[in-house]
This record gives sequence, C-alpha cells and structure tokens, in this order.
Amino acid sequence: MKPNRKSKLYARSLFTVAKKLDAISAVGESLSDLAVLVKKEPTFRGFIITHRITNEKKQSVIRSVLDGEIHPIVIEFLIVVMENKAFGLIAIVARTYRHLMAKESEVENMTIFSAVELSDAESKAIVEEIEQKSGKSLRWNSITDPSLIGGLKLRIGNVFLDGSISSRLNSLKESLLSQ
Repeated sequence: MKPNRKSKLYARSLFTVAKKLDAISAVGESLSDLAVLVKKEPTFRGFIITHRITNEKKQSVIRSVLDGEIHPIVIEFLIVVMENKAFGLIAIVARTYRHLMAKESEVENMTIFSAVELSDAESKAIVEEIEQKSGKSLRWNSITDPSLIGGLKLRIGNVFLDGSISSRLNSLKESLLSQ
C-alpha cells in the first residue's frame, strides 16, 4: 500500500474509533503532541526505530512513559505504527486527522488580510457576514499587509477572495497595457 493511502487509512481508523468514544478532540491533541515529539526529539525517534530493543520492551516503555500524557488510543496507534514500520507516517496522519476534525465540525479556517490593522469589532463583523452567507462556522485570524493599499483579501479554506485596491490597480494596469 502506498504511504499516502496508508496514512489516510490510519487517520480514518483513528477518527472512527475516537468518534465512537466521543474523544475526537482529545485524540487530535494527543496525535499533534506525538507528531511534535517525533519531529523534535531525535532520541525518541532513535528509540522507536532501533532494532536492538525488542518490540515488547518498546511497548512496555512507551506505555509506561506516555501513559497519562497522551490519549490511550494514540499510544496504541503508535505501537501499531511501530510494529508495521510505518513510523514516518505519523506527521501525515496527524495532518489528515486534523482535516477530518475540521470536516466533522464544519468549521472552516479563514484569514483576513487587510492594509491596516482591524479592530475586533470590524473583524467580527466580517466573520459574521461570511458565516451568514456561507452557512459555516469560521475560525479566523487577521493579518496586516500594507502592500494591499486598501480593501481586503480573504482566504476561506482553499478559496481566495481579493477585494484589495492593489489587485484592482494591477488589473487596471494589465488592461491598459494590453490595449
């Protein structure tokens, strides 16, 4: 099985189990913590991939060290991944799991780009308008980008909406140059 398909299978399986146990968020947090641990701790990675320690001993150490720190489902997942020598998929599984969480909650990420810093009231008004029109809940953040000159750019999921003055000036420039 290809790594991408395998990681999606792992993520879907984890998500299904977490959903049945009403632990979607807790498992997501633990999975993200595990991905960070794998990325930032070379000693941990070395421990997992070494052939000098038996899988039984590794399992015992993992359970005793991570118990109470990481959700039990994620500990079992780590053991399965370790046994299947698919340790390198943990970061991809964590990312895929986050996408499944976002889909489940129907919360979309939105970034508001503006030329000047927006007040909380202005940002909330924009968010409320987009939520009303899209029918989705939004998790948002705001970024100030003076190169926009004025207006806004919105990124909602993978969709970009550009109502900035700089883009309008660029469009005008292109149309004048093409004549």
